[in-house]
Amino acid sequence: MQTLTLKAGDILYLTTDGYADQNNVARKRLGSKEFVRILNKAANLDIKKQELILLDSLKQWMGEAEQRDDITVIALKLK
Repeated sequence: MQTLTLKAGDILYLTTDGYADQNNVARKRLGSKEFVRILNKAANLDIKKQELILLDSLKQWMGEAEQRDDITVIALKLK
């Protein structure tokens, strides 16, 4: 069992592997490190702006590539 100590303002991200596994037109994966970098870049913004950054970053990465997997990202901000 693992215990997390959370406080007001913390954000939990629940996600499938789909975002990090998404290919670009060269069939290169975005990767977990880049996904975490994108989340860190957006984390201090309001939730709606975070959504826009995630969508825009993914769109830029994919270019004309087709989506290859389900992509789910859920952000929960604690009050």
